[in-house]
Amino acid sequence: MLPLATHVIENEQVRLITQEDKERYTAYDDTQASHAMRNLVFAYRDVATLEEVRKLQDAEKDLTILGMVCMIDPPREEVIDAVVAAHNAHIKTVVIT
Repeated sequence: MLPLATHVIENEQVRLITQEDKERYTAYDDTQASHAMRNLVFAYRDVATLEEVRKLQDAEKDLTILGMVCMIDPPREEVIDAVVAAHNAHIKTVVIT
């Protein structure tokens, strides 16, 4: 999302996004992800007509970052037993999200 952003909202004011902003968001995302958090960045773009955004590449540009939400996404209870059973059966497990 950050490469598509040109602006950010800060203290209820829209301003141009800086490289420092992008680095701060990236660092925060990395930190939260390393703590098993799922991270979502929210952004919008003002458009006058739908014709401006008929194609995806036209819609996904000049975005204004609203902020980031981080949430925990723990594994389901039954996953622990399944991983233990796989380990005991000498099956290599890989978690892909």
